[in-house]
Amino acid sequence: MTKQNTNKQNTVVRLFSQLGDQRVRLTVVVISICIYIGLSIWNPMYSAIVIDHLWQSIQAAWNSNTPFAVTWDNMGRELLQLTLQYFFTWIFYYLQSYLMANVAENMVLNMRKQVSEKLNRLPLSFFDKNKAGEILSRVTSDLDKITEVMQTGLLKLIVAIGTIIGSLIVMFYYSVCRYDFIYGTRKYYRTGKSY
Repeated sequence: MTKQNTNKQNTVVRLFSQLGDQRVRLTVVVISICIYIGLSIWNPMYSAIVIDHLWQSIQAAWNSNTPFAVTWDNMGRELLQLTLQYFFTWIFYYLQSYLMANVAENMVLNMRKQVSEKLNRLPLSFFDKNKAGEILSRVTSDLDKITEVMQTGLLKLIVAIGTIIGSLIVMFYYSVCRYDFIYGTRKYYRTGKSY
């Protein structure tokens, strides 16, 4: 392992050690992400069921020569459930975004305090050799990048990985053939051979 890789790993470990006092929030974020991914995958599946039922109800009304109406027994419950599912999807998305922003801001606040303490302990000769604006600019931009990664980048990465895994599971559930097709396509492009 090279020295640069070791430095990167140490940096990541030190960065995540800053999150130690926010375990409860991070746990809620992880649970929110799991529920959000589950709902994001289930909602289109349930929408297909509702649309099929709606189409069958319209055809039955047409064939019996009666006007089509949405009642509580005929599509009312399903439409309410679908609306609630999308509402809870939005709630869990908002919750994970809000809490992750809160976690990132608290972590950066602690890091700013640590940087301030470190800068206050440095000898005056350090400030004679380095421009104050350069030091301030570097600290500010680095901490802003950390905030950006924690608030959006990490969250999007986790959601994307979970969505891909969940989508593959649903694809496998509906049709093994489709799953085999995707897996075979991936093998084909990796090896350059046809199967």
